[in-house]
Amino acid sequence: MALNKQKLELTWIGKENRPKLEPRILVEDAEKSYHAPHRVAADDRFDAPDNIGKNRARLIGRIEGKLPQGSTRKPLLHVRWNLK
Repeated sequence: MALNKQKLELTWIGKENRPKLEPRILVEDAEKSYHAPHRVAADDRFDAPDNIGKNRARLIGRIEGKLPQGSTRKPLLHVRWNLK
Protein backbone atom coordinates (compact mmCIF):
# COMPACT_ATOMS: atom_id res chain seq x y z
CA MET A 1 0.00 0.00 0.00
CA ALA A 2 1.56 3.26 -1.10
CA LEU A 3 1.23 6.25 1.21
CA ASN A 4 0.10 9.44 -0.46
CA LYS A 5 2.05 12.26 1.23
CA GLN A 6 0.04 15.42 0.93
CA LYS A 7 1.85 18.76 1.19
CA LEU A 8 -0.19 21.49 2.84
CA GLU A 9 0.21 25.12 1.85
CA LEU A 10 -1.32 28.34 3.11
CA THR A 11 -2.59 30.42 0.19
CA TRP A 12 -4.74 33.49 -0.27
CA ILE A 13 -5.74 35.80 -3.08
CA GLY A 14 -2.89 38.18 -3.92
CA LYS A 15 -0.22 36.17 -2.06
CA GLU A 16 2.16 36.48 -5.02
CA ASN A 17 1.77 40.30 -5.10
CA ARG A 18 3.76 41.21 -2.02
CA PRO A 19 4.15 44.98 -1.50
CA LYS A 20 7.66 46.36 -1.12
CA LEU A 21 7.96 47.77 2.40
CA GLU A 22 10.41 50.54 3.21
CA PRO A 23 11.96 51.01 6.64
CA ARG A 24 10.50 53.95 8.55
CA ILE A 25 11.84 56.21 11.27
CA LEU A 26 9.43 56.72 14.14
CA VAL A 27 9.13 60.25 15.48
CA GLU A 28 7.85 60.70 19.00
CA ASP A 29 4.70 62.70 19.65
CA ALA A 30 5.26 63.99 23.19
CA GLU A 31 1.54 64.56 23.80
CA LYS A 32 0.78 60.89 23.15
CA SER A 33 3.83 59.46 24.92
CA TYR A 34 4.02 58.25 28.49
CA HIS A 35 7.10 59.23 30.46
CA ALA A 36 8.25 58.88 34.03
CA PRO A 37 7.47 61.95 36.15
CA HIS A 38 11.18 62.66 36.72
CA ARG A 39 13.89 62.98 34.10
CA VAL A 40 17.58 63.23 34.84
CA ALA A 41 18.37 64.90 31.51
CA ALA A 42 16.56 65.84 28.32
CA ASP A 43 18.29 63.08 26.34
CA ASP A 44 17.32 60.25 28.74
CA ARG A 45 15.07 58.57 26.24
CA PHE A 46 17.50 58.42 23.28
CA ASP A 47 20.54 56.21 22.77
CA ALA A 48 20.56 54.70 26.25
CA PRO A 49 23.68 52.54 25.57
CA ASP A 50 25.55 55.62 24.33
CA ASN A 51 24.48 57.63 27.38
CA ILE A 52 25.73 54.88 29.68
CA GLY A 53 29.08 54.76 27.88
CA LYS A 54 29.53 58.53 28.02
CA ASN A 55 28.46 58.90 31.65
CA ARG A 56 29.92 55.67 33.04
CA ALA A 57 32.05 57.23 35.78
CA ARG A 58 29.24 59.51 36.95
CA LEU A 59 26.75 56.63 37.00
CA ILE A 60 29.13 54.38 38.95
CA GLY A 61 29.68 57.19 41.45
CA ARG A 62 25.94 57.59 41.94
CA ILE A 63 25.49 53.85 42.46
CA GLU A 64 28.41 53.64 44.90
CA GLY A 65 26.94 56.59 46.81
CA LYS A 66 23.78 54.59 47.43
CA LEU A 67 25.62 51.51 48.68
CA PRO A 68 26.59 51.27 52.34
CA GLN A 69 30.31 51.85 52.73
CA GLY A 70 32.70 50.63 55.40
CA SER A 71 33.75 47.36 56.90
CA THR A 72 32.92 45.57 60.09
CA ARG A 73 34.49 42.62 61.85
CA LYS A 74 32.22 39.96 63.23
CA PRO A 75 33.32 36.54 64.39
CA LEU A 76 31.94 33.86 62.15
CA LEU A 77 33.29 30.82 63.94
CA HIS A 78 34.46 30.06 67.50
CA VAL A 79 36.78 27.11 68.04
CA ARG A 80 37.43 25.83 71.54
CA TRP A 81 40.18 23.29 72.22
CA ASN A 82 40.44 21.12 75.30
CA LEU A 83 43.82 19.48 75.86
CA LYS A 84 43.99 16.65 78.45
